[in-house]
Amino acid sequence: IELVSSPIQYNEENAIMSMFEDITDRINWTNKLKESEYKFHSIFDSNPNAICILRKDNGLILDINPSFTTISNYSKKELIGKTDKELKIYNSTIDRNKIILLLEKYGKIDNKEFLFKKKDGELFSGLISGRMIKINKEDCILFVVRDITESKRIQHELFTAKEKAEEHDRLKTAFLANMSHEIRNPMNAIIGFSDLLKDDNLSKKEIDRYIDIIQSKGEDLLVLINDIIDVSKIESGVIEINSKPTSLNKIIHNVGMNYNQIIKKKDGLSLNIIIKHNPIYIYADTTRIHQVFNNLLDNAIKFTNKGDISIEADIVNKEVEITISDSGIGIMPEKLHLIFGRFIQLESKNIIAGSGLGLSITKSLIELMNGKIEVASKYGKGTKFTIKFPLIEPPI
Repeated sequence: IELVSSPIQYNEENAIMSMFEDITDRINWTNKLKESEYKFHSIFDSNPNAICILRKDNGLILDINPSFTTISNYSKKELIGKTDKELKIYNSTIDRNKIILLLEKYGKIDNKEFLFKKKDGELFSGLISGRMIKINKEDCILFVVRDITESKRIQHELFTAKEKAEEHDRLKTAFLANMSHEIRNPMNAIIGFSDLLKDDNLSKKEIDRYIDIIQSKGEDLLVLINDIIDVSKIESGVIEINSKPTSLNKIIHNVGMNYNQIIKKKDGLSLNIIIKHNPIYIYADTTRIHQVFNNLLDNAIKFTNKGDISIEADIVNKEVEITISDSGIGIMPEKLHLIFGRFIQLESKNIIAGSGLGLSITKSLIELMNGKIEVASKYGKGTKFTIKFPLIEPPI
């Protein structure tokens, strides 16, 4: 009940006039309105998506929820009473105009992707939905924005990973196809010349030449098979590395002795060895570090007809730095980044001059021994591989 009283004159006497009104319906309506407003603000303030209410005519921001301050890096005080144009929250005025045109045409927009700007100018991708609403008979817009930057990044990473996996599978297929060809060639030679040796009329010179060819092709086949086995073990993660303190001086000395004999057979080619410290010790697998040197030197010899091949070892910033360089044909700049790619070189023999399956294996072996390898090359002038290992103290 609502009571309203006022003094009056009644029959020339002072009196009070009172009016009683049943306001139950009004109280119920007011309570429902308050409850509705409370529910709205609860949803508005707790919504994980950014919500903004602004005037349609001038873009004046009337209200925002906490998620909007989080997504934009503005405080509520910095946003309320400012226009969207002043704050430059859209990536461009073109984007803003597109959003307004869509709203005017359809009265709403749903999950349209646009770029938005944070306070510091950083861009983020957002899905925006909007509705035309009335507040105090004034045309306003209710916007809901969801930051999808992280989901787009994850989506991009998944797409990239899928592409890499598909490319890897494609290269594996090419690898297997090429391997069948590479194995068949020496096998055909071995079988062919073995059949020729059955001829009783062959001279000793012919027999010796055929045996040399069979031996050479057999060695080529063995190298190829070993490389395939190594690649398979590296791919499956079962390759064994038995690292221990290893004298680099001794390794290079042994490698030098072996390759001096090979290089002497190539007219106009020489091997230079420079070791600037003695002793130099690294933590490595002796067999595998020999394999690394063999792969790189075989590569250098194969693609250097005349000039020098050099092996240098030095200590730089507590790291052992080994360089193997040649004055060969080099690698084209646009192909340099492909040189260590697994299976890449087997897709096409001519894709990179001087690269082979051994380079992929070499990089993997070095990394498994806690080292790293880099390559620098000038096409037509030569190539330099630089290997780095942590320096260790000589064993007592």
